[in-house]
Amino acid sequence: MPTSQPSGQVLVQLGYPGDSEASSQAINILGKVVHDSSVITSSFNHWTTFSNFFTTEDPRYVDGVLNALSMAAVPTIFVRVGQPNSAGATQWGVWQQHILQEYRAIYKTSGHVIRVDTSDRLFELARASKTIARTGLVSDIVVAIAKENGLDTLVEQTKGSWSYIQTQQSDYDFIVNRLIVRAQNEAGQANYRFFVRDNVLHFHTVGYQASIRQIDYLKSPGTELVEVDQAPKLVGQGGSGVRLITHDMYAGMSNVVAESPEKALRYANRIPKTANVDGGSKFIRYHLGPNGDAEAEAIAQHYYESQRAGAYQVEISLERAVNLRLNDVIWLTVSSGVANSPWTGYYNLMGVTHSIRQGTISSLLIMQRGECSGTATVGDDAPGQTLSASSFTGSKATGMANVLNPG
Repeated sequence: MPTSQPSGQVLVQLGYPGDSEASSQAINILGKVVHDSSVITSSFNHWTTFSNFFTTEDPRYVDGVLNALSMAAVPTIFVRVGQPNSAGATQWGVWQQHILQEYRAIYKTSGHVIRVDTSDRLFELARASKTIARTGLVSDIVVAIAKENGLDTLVEQTKGSWSYIQTQQSDYDFIVNRLIVRAQNEAGQANYRFFVRDNVLHFHTVGYQASIRQIDYLKSPGTELVEVDQAPKLVGQGGSGVRLITHDMYAGMSNVVAESPEKALRYANRIPKTANVDGGSKFIRYHLGPNGDAEAEAIAQHYYESQRAGAYQVEISLERAVNLRLNDVIWLTVSSGVANSPWTGYYNLMGVTHSIRQGTISSLLIMQRGECSGTATVGDDAPGQTLSASSFTGSKATGMANVLNPG
């Protein structure tokens, strides 16, 4: 592990497989590489990336450790985040298995200033293509792909057993572009989330074993709150409706398949009147294959829910918020000074950037939902399945979540 700092700071460490040449080289310079800063970026349907900056006076770290690591077919590297507990000692999160993307070293007469970029194992799933026939539930196929790549899973069962050909596609591309758009749970909800956390591949809807957290902005160490209303521009993009114009070449018939708004996840009670816009739906032409109309219905539901869910966005900057993680459900309280703000309520945390510099951390959180809170005189009643705390199965806090609850 190359980092060497006093306790009482937020830190990032790197580690190497014990049987690797990089690990044997690292033993020679233990304690001679100092962490300066890191930027940790996470979002749905993409890999989490760590951009780490270190300094060292020992050139063997670049010439030996990193060079040996990058020579491997799969340059496996481990990262973890630490934060001080109440006693001032560093409490570490779990090791996250990553892949080295690249490193850059600025040569100095007494060593290097180094940038090391790593990504979780979704990046590994995107590096190689394959051709294979797959059959079954979307959820079962995702589990099979994860098993092929040695990943544990947290997957919510889908409905609809269908057939696919993965043709010269990476596993990552196949899941993101073929399977997510066809995934619906037993209740009919779509808009599945796909990401890796604590070395576990997640594929599920928002409420599946989610963690629920609360933020009262005025009582939090926040520096900025930005409220973004994107509802008007979703007309024609799917948020106001989807129409799949299907053609069955076997039967010689065409049909129109629409979304089911009542199956969508509902965060609050009011929704814009965009469904009343004549011709405002997203139109998609689709040739039916052997999977039939049920597949078309799943596709229409996905495009509708994924667009609707982004109508209202909150961007909030906080200090020391590593415990807030991708896909958390957040109850945000925003006071308008007169009454409860229409921006108060549940959100889904869909993008996180943590910036660590010289032992301190700040975080930018991007949260979204498809509805706002309001009276019956504003917008329309929002259709859908209501999001509530009683509908969740609480997940265990792991990894970095533990770090932010110092004992």
